[in-house]
Amino acid sequence: MVHNRTGGWLTAQPSIIDHTDLSAEDFRDNLALRYGLVPPGLPARCEGCGGEFSTTHALSCKSGGLIVKRHDEVREVFGEVISSAIGPSGVEREITLSRGHLDSAGIEVGGVRADLVARGIWTPQRVASFDIAVIHADAPSYVHNNRSTESLLDERCRFKKRHYHTVC
Repeated sequence: MVHNRTGGWLTAQPSIIDHTDLSAEDFRDNLALRYGLVPPGLPARCEGCGGEFSTTHALSCKSGGLIVKRHDEVREVFGEVISSAIGPSGVEREITLSRGHLDSAGIEVGGVRADLVARGIWTPQRVASFDIAVIHADAPSYVHNNRSTESLLDERCRFKKRHYHTVC
């Protein structure tokens, strides 16, 4: 399922400053994915869980690390864009908005955090919190249920609003 507005990267001017430069290998792999092909040179097994490796598995495996890497890369680029607009001192990363409670193992659960907090985005000296979500719209569970990209994004937006409503 390739959304009809996902080809912007094909016409972006390559720039190191704007993070729109791709290596030849990255460009080749992204073109293969865009056309529903398997990029060459994929490993046979997932290094995180040992399961059979595929692009779908790589984007869904919670042990392999790509989910966290994709999220963190989007967070960092978004933070850089905000920093270039308001200055680096106005942006903080991974801020706890509300502490949870400790479970029996001593791990905090139920807290609320933001990926980025920026001062002065909407109103001078007011803080805005941002929580990044990266969705794998081609995951088999979404495709099987014939879910559109818009419906997935709307669902995630509603979840985040419910999650943060009590804190913000």
